[in-house]
Amino acid sequence: MRRRHRLPLRWILGFLALSGCTGAPHGRISPGALDGWNVLLVTIDTLRADRLGFMGWTAAVTPNLDGLAERGVVFEDAVASSPVTLPSHASILTGLDPLRHGALDNGRYALPDDVPTLATWLSDRGYETHAVVASYVLHRKYGLAHGFDDYDDRFRGRRRGFNSHLERPASEVSDRAIRWLDSRDATRPFFLWVHYYDP
Repeated sequence: MRRRHRLPLRWILGFLALSGCTGAPHGRISPGALDGWNVLLVTIDTLRADRLGFMGWTAAVTPNLDGLAERGVVFEDAVASSPVTLPSHASILTGLDPLRHGALDNGRYALPDDVPTLATWLSDRGYETHAVVASYVLHRKYGLAHGFDDYDDRFRGRRRGFNSHLERPASEVSDRAIRWLDSRDATRPFFLWVHYYDP
């Protein structure tokens, strides 16, 4: 029997609120602020905000995202640090601008080993950390696996995208994330990063 997972929106909103509103310098999270909270980070690559139903697009086919937006908080003025997958995700996970973290482009740069990530920070605080990525440009050889107990980037035999990047469909990414949730150590808090290429 397959269990459905409903990850409470409070996990996501709580993390966002704590990370941006702690009163600490530069939005740093104070020690102990996340103790016991599970953290889910969902990224959708190359998704344009103006193509989402909750942002006004009438031909949108994003009912789940629209429902989440209706019940949650929508950041309408978010800006990516880079238009390219690897540097943008490296910035999300490190809080640094691409010029500071060094992963400047897909395939030619990697996040240096000495740059800490959100996964590193949470792992050091006892979190079980896992990532499932949908695109080869986020393969572990580019440095984003730092701090993750398991980094699911297995692409053998997968389809190729329009510009020759290996990628996995959202259904496979979701299935792998759910399998991990079903098998993880429930006594520890978790950080799960789920990366999609298709919404």
